Amino acid sequence: MRPFGIQKLYLKDEPTNTVQAASARLRSRQTITPNSCDIITITGNEECYIAQFIHHYLYLGFSNIFIGINNCQDNTPAILKKIAKIYPKIFIYNTDQPQRLHRQSGSYAALIDEASQRTDSSHCLVVDIDEYWFSNKPNRSIASYLRQFDRFDLMFTNWLCTYGQSHQTCFTDLTRAKIDLKKSQGKSIFNYSIPLRKLRAHVPDVESPEKAVFVGNDGKEIKWMNDANKRHANASLPQHLRKVNKLHQHLNKSQNSAWILHQIVRSELEYSLRLFEPRAAKHPEPFKTNRHGWIMPKESRQERQFFKSILSKKSFNKRYIKAYEKFLRQCQIKNIVEKSFNRITEKQVFCKINQLNHQKIDAYQSIWREIFQGTRFLPYLELRLQTKKRLRINDCS
Repeated sequence: MRPFGIQKLYLKDEPTNTVQAASARLRSRQTITPNSCDIITITGNEECYIAQFIHHYLYLGFSNIFIGINNCQDNTPAILKKIAKIYPKIFIYNTDQPQRLHRQSGSYAALIDEASQRTDSSHCLVVDIDEYWFSNKPNRSIASYLRQFDRFDLMFTNWLCTYGQSHQTCFTDLTRAKIDLKKSQGKSIFNYSIPLRKLRAHVPDVESPEKAVFVGNDGKEIKWMNDANKRHANASLPQHLRKVNKLHQHLNKSQNSAWILHQIVRSELEYSLRLFEPRAAKHPEPFKTNRHGWIMPKESRQERQFFKSILSKKSFNKRYIKAYEKFLRQCQIKNIVEKSFNRITEKQVFCKINQLNHQKIDAYQSIWREIFQGTRFLPYLELRLQTKKRLRINDCS
C-alpha cells in the first residue's frame, strides 16, 4: 500500500528531458485501459476549492488525479491527505523544488514522470483548480464521452469562462454569473501514446506535430498547420488557436461536445484575494498579472441560453450536490472546508494590501491599477501609494 502522506518530488534533469523519458515509458506500457483519462494539476492555496475540484473529476469517472502542491500556506495539504485515505486514485506531491527551478514546466514534468510509473490510463487532461470539464450531457462520464470518437492524439476543448461565481455555489449555477465562450482558448485532452516534448498548460508540445491528429471538442480535425508553421524548422502545436481556428463550433445540444468551465473571475472578494497569488508560469511577483479587473463581460444571449439549458438540469444538479455532500462527510472534511470559507473576507484583502511595502506598491502601480479596477480596494491602494504608510481599514471608506 502507498502512504497517504505527501511525497516530495525532485527534478534532476531538465523538464524537457524528464517529459521525453516519461513519454517513452508511457508508450511502452503493456496494460492500457481504453477511454480512460487522468488529471494532472498543480495547486497552492486552494483550501476553499480543492474538495469541489476532486469530487467533480471523480464523479465524472476520471481515473487518477496527480496533484502537485507548491508554495502553499493554507490547509490544502490537510484536506488532500484526508481525501487520499478514502480515494487511492488521488496522488499528492510536493513540487516546491521543480517549481522553484523551472516554474510551471518543472512541476508538470515531475508530475508526468510520476504518472508514467503508476497509470494504466489511455489519456490525460491538464487543468487548473478553477477548471471543470463537462459535456453536453453533464452526467456523462469521461469514458462514455471518449468512446464515441475515432482515435485522436489531442482534443482541444474550449473554455467557457464564468465571471462572478462563488465558492458557495455549484459550478453549474449561472444565476449570478456572466459567461463568455472563448473561440480559440481552452485546454486539451491528449493521448498518452503520442511522443511528448514538453507538457504545457493548454496544449502539450509533441514530436512531429505535423503528424498529430489534432481535433476539436466535437471530434472534427483542426487544420492548424499554416504557411508560417510549415517554414519553421521546429514548429509546435499552438497553445491557443487565435490564428488557426477563428470560429468555434455551432452551439448544438445534439452534438457530442465538451467544454471546460473556467471560473476565471469569481466573486469580488475571491477575485481580489486571488490577485495576491502570482502566476505559476512566471517568476514570483506581488500580484497575478494575467487579470484585467473585476469587470463583467457582455454576454451572448445565445450562449447563455445554450449553456443554461445544459447546466440547469434539475436531475443532474440534485444528484451532483447530494454526491458532493456525501463526499465531504465520507472524507471527514466538511468542517475544515467550511472554516476556510470564513477567511474570504474584506478584512483579509486589507491585510494583504497592508503587507505590501511602499516600494512594491510604487513599482507595480501600473499592474495593480489594472487588475484591481472595478473592486472596492483600488482606492485603498491609491491611498497607500500617496501616504507611504499602512492605513487603517476605516481610512479607505
